[in-house]
Order: sequence, then C-alpha cells, then structure tokens
Amino acid sequence: MTNQTGKYFAPGDYLEAIKDTDAGTNGGLVGQIKPSDNPGSLRYAHPASCQTWIEIRHDDLQSIEHLGFRRCGDHRHPMARLTFKPSDDPLHATLLSLAQLHQDLAPMAGDDGCPPGQHRCYDAGSHHWTCC
Repeated sequence: MTNQTGKYFAPGDYLEAIKDTDAGTNGGLVGQIKPSDNPGSLRYAHPASCQTWIEIRHDDLQSIEHLGFRRCGDHRHPMARLTFKPSDDPLHATLLSLAQLHQDLAPMAGDDGCPPGQHRCYDAGSHHWTCC
C-alpha cells in the first residue's frame, strides 16, 4: 500500500491493504538513544524525557533509523526508530505492543515550544515533531 492522502477504502479493503505494512507489533519504538558503557548495547529513553534510560542489546534490533535530534534542557540527544527483530515468542510481541501503546499515549514533557494545552507529538509519516 502506498502512503497516499485522500485515498478511500472500504473497511475490509483497507485492512487487507495495510496487513503487510509495519503497522503491526513491530512498527518500532521512537525515542532518544545514546551509547552504552556495555559493549553490544545502547541506551534508550522515551522521547519526552532523558531521565530514565534502559539497555537494549544490539542483537535484539533489526534496524535503527536516525530521525534527528531532540533538545533536552541544556543538551540534546539523537532520536531514532528502533525496529526489533521478529520473534515467535508471544511475550515478546505483547511487551512490544504495550511499549508502543504507552509511548503513543504519553504526553511530551519539558520545554517543547507548543502553545498552552498542546504538547509535542512525533508524526511517523513525516518524521517530524509537531504540536498537537
């Protein structure tokens, strides 16, 4: 399916058209990344805050897509989409789905330059941050 605006589908046709896209459980996680002190790993933080970092092993990743940089107080971090390797483990799929759900619903914190009542949202289609 090509990403075309203004194209309309019947519900069943649309679901068929997107079934092979990355809209499923391996659409990746967008966040801040930095090197790790542990060889073979990187550090990942939610796009809204660099206060909490987790380790992600290189071996678990299929690809990393650089998306730019995110200002974080007096410094900045690279932003990236991490796509995980496929797994047959149902727990893997469930945890990744939960992580994506919470990432999509979490408000963007900090000095984001948006008007009152709005926050920063990452638009995966355009690969840009917007106010929403």
